[in-house]
Amino acid sequence: MKPWIIVVIVLILILLLAAVAGVLLVWMVSQPISVSGTTVLEIPVGKPMTEGQSENPFELLFDSERLTVFDYWRLLDYAASDSRVKALSLEITPSQVSWAQVEELRESLIRFKESGKPVHAFLSVDLVGESEFYLASVADSITVNPDAAFLINGLVAEVTFFKRALDKLEIKPQFLQYKEFKSPEVWERESLSPPVREMYRSILEDLEGRFIQQIAGDRSLEPDQLRERMLSGMLTASQALEAGLVDTLGYRSSVRERLKEAAGSDMKLLAASKYFKANESKFDRSSRHRVAVVTGEGLITSGESDPFSQVLGGSSMAERLREIREDEDFDAVLLRVDSPGGSAVGSDMIWEEIRLLREAGRPVVVSMSGVAGSGGYYISMGANRIICHPSTITGSIGVIFGKFDLEGLFNWLGMSIDRVKLTSNADIFSSFTSLNEEQEAAVSHWMKDIYDTFVSKAAEGRGLAFEELESRARGRIYTGSQAKEIGLVDDLGGYSTALKHLRELMEVPESDEVQLVRYPRPKTFWEVLSEASLSSSTVQSPVPPWLKQEWANLTQAMPRLITPEARIY
Repeated sequence: MKPWIIVVIVLILILLLAAVAGVLLVWMVSQPISVSGTTVLEIPVGKPMTEGQSENPFELLFDSERLTVFDYWRLLDYAASDSRVKALSLEITPSQVSWAQVEELRESLIRFKESGKPVHAFLSVDLVGESEFYLASVADSITVNPDAAFLINGLVAEVTFFKRALDKLEIKPQFLQYKEFKSPEVWERESLSPPVREMYRSILEDLEGRFIQQIAGDRSLEPDQLRERMLSGMLTASQALEAGLVDTLGYRSSVRERLKEAAGSDMKLLAASKYFKANESKFDRSSRHRVAVVTGEGLITSGESDPFSQVLGGSSMAERLREIREDEDFDAVLLRVDSPGGSAVGSDMIWEEIRLLREAGRPVVVSMSGVAGSGGYYISMGANRIICHPSTITGSIGVIFGKFDLEGLFNWLGMSIDRVKLTSNADIFSSFTSLNEEQEAAVSHWMKDIYDTFVSKAAEGRGLAFEELESRARGRIYTGSQAKEIGLVDDLGGYSTALKHLRELMEVPESDEVQLVRYPRPKTFWEVLSEASLSSSTVQSPVPPWLKQEWANLTQAMPRLITPEARIY
């Protein structure tokens, strides 16, 4: 059988499978959802949480019930005032949620509890760590399996270094940085430099100190008691119970018995995703005060966003903001940012559109999530107000350039590179040459210009002198609470705090509704599928075009506004 016939058959089978799955999905969604007067919402937390709704058709098809952080904020706010909802069951699995997202959920759960309705948590985790416990501690009661253990032993930041591996492969890294905290040391060193080590120590002290204070308050413990327990390392579930870290050793049935005390014996458990679908149309009442809620999520490039990758295209986001600016139905913008940065050009394109929105009289408030550093801070700094969580990683105002010379690797493999060029610098960014002194000076001049522009715009946005802002820049990352202290952000909090600032900027009294509208409108699975272009696929290339483009973007030698990354756990 000819290869093209096989490809056609496979495509037909995929389409048929998608159609059948889609029909089942539509049938399931169309089933009526009953919310009784004794409803208890079940909220599972642990899997990675996105800020905006995915436009990947496969995720929409096979993970249609996943809720975003914004969805949970609206859902819990509505459920607090819904008389049919009597309590909340929080089941926590091994956490892949950022610290800032945990803080967003904690805020929402606290507001839910303020309505007089209880929250009971079940830790469905073998080894309970800081992140899982940080979220669970806000509940009225915590139940854990008797066979679980607690590893509440303090935070650590780990960084992987590649220098020795590159040396063995005879690959030469060539990096230039602005400035000492914007370090390429993972490629050029075997351990942390003193400035970067001090930076991570400062971040850990802030995160761990806040964790201790809030957990101690939640569990009615003295901070020193909790610190002593943390020095012990691992605790069994029984020891955690004795220490007052949890309330019960048991199972889901134990939690349900507690929930029945609030909801009654005829309690009805309802998944949060089903409750969301049944009530989403009631979350936001119509109002003449309309705010566009836009998500800027992922690595920033200068081109287009793609639904199959966690990439924020500068062109795509700039166009989206331009559409909002030209739409008279919107009075303001709430931009939720979760990005480590990336392309300087892509970041600047987004910054410019935010500036134009402000010029047009449309206030912009940025709400930062897990990471909004480097390019993520760049796109935020032009807003009227910047709000972030205490544990958001932000700042990193600096620029780094890097390329690799692979000639040694190719020689080691028995391969050689030859070239023809008409001008001396034609191969300046070749993957098989290193920069000479003249070329390095030219690149350094380019980077200095980008850095000075970054600092100047940040200083203007924050109302500071260049020198004052520059001393706080230098590529250093901060937690949200640290950034608030030095004036890089305006306030600490999540969506609720951002909405409060929007009201002030729009001059809307508390008695008036503000309608939050996700922009663009989330697409259905069928809309995304119908817009997908199958005609552009070719059997000659097994690699998707978007992956080729992103690989080209990420491997191209260029200055980058990217946040240094460490594993903090």
